[in-house]
Amino acid sequence: MATDPSNARCVCLVTIHGIGFEQRPTPDVPMSGYADMLHARLSAALNGGDAPPLLSDDPRTQRPRRDAASGHAGPVYVESSWPVDTDNREAGLKRLGVWSGQLEARLAGRAAVSEEARLAEPGLPIAHVALVYSHLQDEGPRVVAAVETLARAAISLGNYEPAFDAIHMAIADTAAALEPPPAHEAEAIPPSLRVRGDVRHRLPRLGKRPAPIPEIEPPPSARSGDILLQLQDDVATYICHNDLRERVRGFVRDALLRLIYREDVAGLVINAHSQGTVVAFDVLSQLSPFEARKIWWLVTMGSPLRKYVDLFNWEREIGALRQIGLRGASGRNAASQRVLPLRWTNYWDPRDPVADPLRPATRKGQPPATFTDDETLYRWVDPASGAISPIAIEDRQVDNVTHSFGSLRAHNYWDNQLQVIEPLAARLRAIVRDRLRVGERQP
Repeated sequence: MATDPSNARCVCLVTIHGIGFEQRPTPDVPMSGYADMLHARLSAALNGGDAPPLLSDDPRTQRPRRDAASGHAGPVYVESSWPVDTDNREAGLKRLGVWSGQLEARLAGRAAVSEEARLAEPGLPIAHVALVYSHLQDEGPRVVAAVETLARAAISLGNYEPAFDAIHMAIADTAAALEPPPAHEAEAIPPSLRVRGDVRHRLPRLGKRPAPIPEIEPPPSARSGDILLQLQDDVATYICHNDLRERVRGFVRDALLRLIYREDVAGLVINAHSQGTVVAFDVLSQLSPFEARKIWWLVTMGSPLRKYVDLFNWEREIGALRQIGLRGASGRNAASQRVLPLRWTNYWDPRDPVADPLRPATRKGQPPATFTDDETLYRWVDPASGAISPIAIEDRQVDNVTHSFGSLRAHNYWDNQLQVIEPLAARLRAIVRDRLRVGERQP
């Protein structure tokens, strides 16, 4: 399938979260999917006012609309397997299109996109796709993995923060996590940050039989304790279990490739939150340069990527991410290396126990005003010359505790309308205007 942007009509926002937070929509229950609240807030920013609407709901949804006049039926949900308790990945991914023919056809960029795979409603240039990892047989408490992860982190703690600073940071993060919500807090929609209720926490490793499957699955949990435990489980399983990690990467990679090779998709904006930022980085950095050129912006929120690099020796080479381009002029550091300011924006809250700035090297410092960092977290190695270029990421510090709601507010970025949603909507609006020439003022 051709990838000429001039023949495409929509920009696709792809949302990726941690495995334990990707709640699929429940039939006949409005606002039950994990990205529904995010979609509703973006819709208010992109479809309200006097300007023409830009953000599409899922054009094929059978879910009830929260408000029939303004939409909010939610994004396009794509699951890694369908039906959920099977290994049928193709049935889950065909919502994004079907590869036509064998491997040679795929390499030539040919794929079939039917009416059933339509992503956006007519006249709306922004589609929203939310990925759901739904093969959950291996989900459950990972005690051994958690202990192993903590041991590995303790050994490398000095690479991340000095011991005293790390203890102070942990105390401050714990205080923020336990801070109760304001008494006057009231929202028309549920909080975005919730542990998925459809995860069947079976215990095959701790008993002879798995736990029985409930007839009615419990709703998602927004309790701080459940969120913290799920965050720990997501990290431990991703680091210590190659099988789960590769299945997640494979699903996300296939989903992105189907979108990249669609003729009706001009480009992608990747919106990753929490553990989803690690999955997104791992997949995007391994794309081919040709494929990565269709990624127009990477947005990470509440990202533990610095912890992965400093504590677990995760990859620092950005690979194909270099192809997403520069958001401004490059500069030179003290070693005369060219510093590349990629189109990568990272939102972080200092009281978020998961998040870090991705420049400079420590959590306490303030990012420099120019792109002349002497030391950066990531780098790009030119395959032709071998020259190393440090990568300057745009860090945006936010205050979710003040501007968000629900439990563990410091990690709840999608409900921060002022500091997260509005800037994200403005960026999407600018991309549609500059890339698709939609919404430009006529002379």
